Amino acid sequence: ELRGTRLGDLQADFTASSSRVEVAEVSLTGGDVSLDVSGWLRLQPGAAASGDSFAVQGSVAGMDLSWLEPWTGIPVPAEGRMTAEFDLSGRMEEVLGRVEWSLERPVIASIPLESAAGKFSLVPGGLLLEEMGLSREGGRVEASGRIGFAGAPILVHLNGDGIEMEWLREAGLLEVETVGQVRLRGGISGTLERPTAEIDLETPRLKVREIDLGAISARFRADRRGGELRIRPEEKGITLAGKMEWDRDLPFEADLDLEDFEVAASSLGGTPPGMDAGAVLSGSLRARGAFRDVSRLEVTGTLQKIALRLGREWIISQTPSEFRWRRPRLEMTPFHLLGGGTDVVLSGHLEPETGAYRFTADGEVALATLAPLWPGVNAGGAGAFHFSLVGSEEETRVEGWAGVSGGRLQGGGLPLPISSLEGRLVLDSPAGFHLEGVSLVAGGGRVTLEGKGTFEGVRVTGMDIAVRGSDVLAIAPEGFRGRYDLDLRLTQDGPERLLGGRIDLIRGVFDEDFRLERSLLSLGREEPASVEEETVEGPGFLQTVNLDLDLEASRGLWIINDFATLEGAADFHVGGTLLSPRITGRLSALEGGTIRFRQVRYRVNRGNIDLIDPGRCNPYLDLLAETSVSDYQVNLRIEGSLDSFTYELTSSPPLTQGEIVALLVSGRSPDT
Repeated sequence: ELRGTRLGDLQADFTASSSRVEVAEVSLTGGDVSLDVSGWLRLQPGAAASGDSFAVQGSVAGMDLSWLEPWTGIPVPAEGRMTAEFDLSGRMEEVLGRVEWSLERPVIASIPLESAAGKFSLVPGGLLLEEMGLSREGGRVEASGRIGFAGAPILVHLNGDGIEMEWLREAGLLEVETVGQVRLRGGISGTLERPTAEIDLETPRLKVREIDLGAISARFRADRRGGELRIRPEEKGITLAGKMEWDRDLPFEADLDLEDFEVAASSLGGTPPGMDAGAVLSGSLRARGAFRDVSRLEVTGTLQKIALRLGREWIISQTPSEFRWRRPRLEMTPFHLLGGGTDVVLSGHLEPETGAYRFTADGEVALATLAPLWPGVNAGGAGAFHFSLVGSEEETRVEGWAGVSGGRLQGGGLPLPISSLEGRLVLDSPAGFHLEGVSLVAGGGRVTLEGKGTFEGVRVTGMDIAVRGSDVLAIAPEGFRGRYDLDLRLTQDGPERLLGGRIDLIRGVFDEDFRLERSLLSLGREEPASVEEETVEGPGFLQTVNLDLDLEASRGLWIINDFATLEGAADFHVGGTLLSPRITGRLSALEGGTIRFRQVRYRVNRGNIDLIDPGRCNPYLDLLAETSVSDYQVNLRIEGSLDSFTYELTSSPPLTQGEIVALLVSGRSPDT
């Protein structure tokens, strides 16, 4: 038994004399370690000077690497159980031979690996490292070279590829989330007593806390006291240099310099698709602490320049901002951002140990400056705000208000343009808000909004907003233009949003052609064209507003196109979403309208047009119309959808179908 580990049963077969021991076999079996050795040992010290004093061959399996340091006095930064084959000879003061080894469940420098193996030869004055390989999940580090003993020089070459940064985080060497694959080239030199390492590292792409830093190159230098690292991305603007000591908590110092360093909003993750925004930073930062003890972290720095880009607009800091993180508080002196009609002051502090913090933001902002946050929208007008974010690990409170004056919004998936937007959103403790005096002009009509809601963080979790409007113009769905009176309610419970209520049509016109003549000429041989779902671009919240609207019109709804000129009464239901509405219901024709069919105009006696296919314009027609030619009254009946309908012609006095067609074409009765 050794160090609490049962080695097993030892068996030996040897012969000994006064000058020599011959070992036929020594074996260790039945425990955690197995051993199989043979060889000889010379017992005459004087004679040993003229030749080898021993020779041994064999193998070992299951040997714990932790045993090596007390045996050799050399720290071994590795864990695992070794399997080895060896053939050694020489004198006790100079052992020669060859060893081939591998580790089971290896951990090297606190990093768990899948395999570790190598071959080396003991030569006069040192060790010849023929090969050594460490690997995990496709990543690999290889080493070869020579290690001198007793002050002789070391020269070891290192090559590696596919090394994941996440491995360093698992080992406790990195506290922040870092993603990337590293390639290394370098070497170890000096002596065994005073080794030095110099390694060049490259990664084609590095992400730190979702910030994409692109391609990175770095140089690492180390000796027995510690290491130094200098990092520089291929894209100019950022340099990181630091040093670390090999003490238990890995204390470090680091300096970060930024010079017009550009960060695109898309590189931060979680931003809406198409957002055109970013930042340019200049300044410096110094950090001291320990990788394995975050409480020792101290950070000081100055941001000389902060420039935020939203589309083509720039908001630029007017004075440097200093920040410092000393236990227990992170403080930031106010910094002033100005540009593009925007004037903002930000300040705050944080106590990391207790989790308490307070940040404030005050200022005015041009809505056009914020437009890039909503892809596709055109915006105008001015906004003002005052917000405070106060909280701790247990609770967060947002206090303040935001107001708009003369706001204008158009595009970006909105169903109608908005102008003259006025009013304020006021935050209520602990997690609510209400609207004050919010009104706007939408499609030329006045709209007011009243109500309240709840939020969590920056996400709205509930709302109940009344929307009332008069004489509002909307161009939706495609081909329809109408003016409406609105009495709606926008509600939310959790992630679901619903816009419901009543819409009264004041007047409206549908002018998209039906193209019945083309359908008729196909004689039923043409398959109906497939309709692909249209992809409508717009902000995600528009797509998540479900619709439950009743649209009614006692009259004033007109169809004016290639088929009809008629007025109707309507009873429609609007479902779908705000970005993709779906309409069903019936339009009933009023007297006085006309339709045009096969070059003949008819007066409508009775008719219904039903919208039964919400995915496309394919109404179902049920129409009865008449016309007078010579002394005959001709009746037309049309029934079916636009892509599949039937028609019937009758007359008074009665005529055959052929005679009716001839009458309609020539304008003369069959008797003439």
